[in-house]
Amino acid sequence: MWAQVRESVKTHAATALEAVEGAAFFVSLDSEPAGLTREDPAASLDAYAHALLAGRGHDRWFDKSFTLIVFSNGKLGLSVEHSWADCPVSGHLWEFTLATECFQLGYATDGHCKGHPDPTLPQPQRLQWDLPEQIQPSISLALRGAKTLSGNIDCHVFPFSHFGKSFIKCCHVSSDSFIQLVLQLAHFRDRGQFCLTYESAMTRLFLEGRTETVRSCTREACQFVRAMDNKETASWKLARDQISPRSSK
Repeated sequence: MWAQVRESVKTHAATALEAVEGAAFFVSLDSEPAGLTREDPAASLDAYAHALLAGRGHDRWFDKSFTLIVFSNGKLGLSVEHSWADCPVSGHLWEFTLATECFQLGYATDGHCKGHPDPTLPQPQRLQWDLPEQIQPSISLALRGAKTLSGNIDCHVFPFSHFGKSFIKCCHVSSDSFIQLVLQLAHFRDRGQFCLTYESAMTRLFLEGRTETVRSCTREACQFVRAMDNKETASWKLARDQISPRSSK
């Protein structure tokens, strides 16, 4: 169906379609606010994550490298399509952007980011879509499908401020190994069983490397999880015994 719709759009709005398909990325200016609120941090983060991921069903471009999403209250985030690169690439991009704004450009007294306007940049142009009536049912069908999929997404962000990676490292253990064991313990207590676990290991240091798989549900990890529910076991010593070899691998 999409191929037929595209041919019709190409006939009636070739310039607009070429601009969309040729764009390196997209910017979505949302009319609704988003972000963390003090009144209900958990629910607000849930809504924030869901908005970044799914939007309203018609304003996220999943066939592009990434979409920069700006909400009406100035909060922003990225929605990244995964096939062209792994998360460290977009993470480095985002970190560079924030560091440039905070530490290189700085802010004026009114709170705006400092910088120099570039009058040579081309002005935005509104795309003209002269769409025929016969493709409107297909557009409506696609929107309903997108909203159905969006409604089936269960996204929960759990705010945790008791400690972070600095404290874990002060205990002379790997923060990654710590989290992997925590995930195994949480899953076992929730489901009562273990399952095969996929952890991505970055191989970008090698030619054309992207990721490899680390199977973190090991026999030793299972022993640790069972020991955590056994009051007679010295679970802290066992945790150190399991984290140390995992950190060295």
